[in-house]
Amino acid sequence: MSKSNLPVCLDKDDDKEIIKELFSSLDYASFEMMSKNLHLLIILLDTDLVLRFANKNFYELVGWSKNDILNKDYVKQFIPPRLRLFVHSTVTAILAKKSTSYSGSNEVITRDRGVRYINWNAVHLCRENGDTYGILCLGLDITNHHNLDDILNRVDLEKNLLLHAISEPVIYHDPDGRITWANRAFLEATNLNLDGVLGSHLRQVLEYPGEGSLKFAPLKLPGEPGHEEVVKLPDGHYWLSKSYPLRAQDVNPYQLMMILHPTDRFDEKKAQLRQGAGLAGEGDASRYAACKLGAGCDRILFHSKTMLEVQKLAQVIHQDRTIPVLIEGETGVGKEVIARYIHYGETGNDIPFVDINCAAITPTIFESELFGYEGGAFTGGRAGGQKGKIALADGGTLFLDEISEIPTSIQAKLLRVIQERDYYPVGGLGKRKADLRLICATNANLAECVEKGSFRKDLFYRLEAIRIYIPPLRDRAEDIMPLAEMFLRNIAKQKNKKFTSISPEAANILLNYPWPGNVRQLRNAMERVVVMWDEKELKPERLNFLEMNKGGKISQPEAPVDTFNSRLALPSGGLDLKVLNDKIIKQALARHGGNITQTAAYLKLSRRSLSYRLKQMDGEE
Repeated sequence: MSKSNLPVCLDKDDDKEIIKELFSSLDYASFEMMSKNLHLLIILLDTDLVLRFANKNFYELVGWSKNDILNKDYVKQFIPPRLRLFVHSTVTAILAKKSTSYSGSNEVITRDRGVRYINWNAVHLCRENGDTYGILCLGLDITNHHNLDDILNRVDLEKNLLLHAISEPVIYHDPDGRITWANRAFLEATNLNLDGVLGSHLRQVLEYPGEGSLKFAPLKLPGEPGHEEVVKLPDGHYWLSKSYPLRAQDVNPYQLMMILHPTDRFDEKKAQLRQGAGLAGEGDASRYAACKLGAGCDRILFHSKTMLEVQKLAQVIHQDRTIPVLIEGETGVGKEVIARYIHYGETGNDIPFVDINCAAITPTIFESELFGYEGGAFTGGRAGGQKGKIALADGGTLFLDEISEIPTSIQAKLLRVIQERDYYPVGGLGKRKADLRLICATNANLAECVEKGSFRKDLFYRLEAIRIYIPPLRDRAEDIMPLAEMFLRNIAKQKNKKFTSISPEAANILLNYPWPGNVRQLRNAMERVVVMWDEKELKPERLNFLEMNKGGKISQPEAPVDTFNSRLALPSGGLDLKVLNDKIIKQALARHGGNITQTAAYLKLSRRSLSYRLKQMDGEE
């Protein structure tokens, strides 16, 4: 055989005739000598992936004769079973001209030399009319090339070989969510090109139901391979994503692979519940969650490592209603939100959730509020008596907020409810069963309260069986921007304003502010912005009210020293004293970053009195 007539399909018309002429005049003997010197492997496959030609180098490599392997299925004969599907799909795509060229590596089975690693390059073979009748493959045995560049190139080539061939969209991204690679199926599904995708954040391309397209939201890295989430592509279709951390030596993942699977059975409300950690938003799309978890309870997004740990613990506690729970943390961190999550779990339920702010109820009526009373128990009571909070929470959860403020006279009776699961109503002689879950919360140090004698030691030890500590917002900065964006959008939607995003400069201000009032203060800040302005993007100048001094508190102009020592100028048209009192309380609360204890001391009020007034103000709003 001296010549080979192998017409080759090229993109440039000017080159076609030249290459055809060169191939038609090719001296095969000299070509074979060149390929032997270069250790070049040459094979030709037809459209059925049957081996139609191979050079001597290939026969020598695999250890079989021409008669043994020619006209055999190449994939079945030479490819290991675990790779056959991927190789078959890849070569089929080349033949169908879905890929105009091919360069990649795969394993080839040999007779006596084990599995060899071959780097292949392929090109279409076409008839005059342009129909493909096969592919010509040129390969190099790189099994013994152990330097780092060869290894990395081999891995990269194999990734392209396998992942471009499959029909599911695939993305590689770093732990920060920046896309480092995407396969052909993903680019087709998003109608994007690779250059436009590389370096983009996942949240610029994908939407996570329940969060919206939160550009600043940190990714929740999967702890286990196969972690599933529902995502939404720009065309409006939903996909089920599965993420796989790619690790070296079991250290933190240097990148992650996400595979998308089509899903036609998707409940967006449940996805909001699951991916938003199951806690209700105000006026946003998660009406289902708001209905189940109670009005006025903001949805919280779990992104920081500490809050993900809180979430896992809350999920475990949700399964057992018999053990009391103590939630600790500063004012405004979201203790009640976590309590509701423990109660409702991720799917919601219809059993009662009853809450009491212990600091807002005066000691004289606390017992009747908690345990209820029988008719005629005291003057002024209802003739038929009244159910207490324990009875109202029957079968559900009783949440005691500010537990450190509960009167000492009630603490022993509460301990009996926990231990014996029964109680007596005020003025009653019959024992009542208490079938409930008890969750308590406090921003005080209960151990110190025990030492001071204001809190019973036995009750403290009973409550601390399960303790959850919610760190302040300043210690989990990765939660700030997701929460800020959620609050901004929800409130803007309620008030028919335009706000949808936060500028990077404004985000920098929010991230560097210490948030002494925690999540509550962050929400109030977003509400103030929405009330005062109506723009699409939150700009840094709209956050001037967050100016701080070195101590991290909000700067407030100092009132003149003699403000209240001199005669006040009263308006001639009359004055609403309650409105004035409310304004003073709000300003004092803002001055102290939402800290109730400091505000009460500033106003010369007891903490209980201030909490009671704040509750009245909230009810009126």
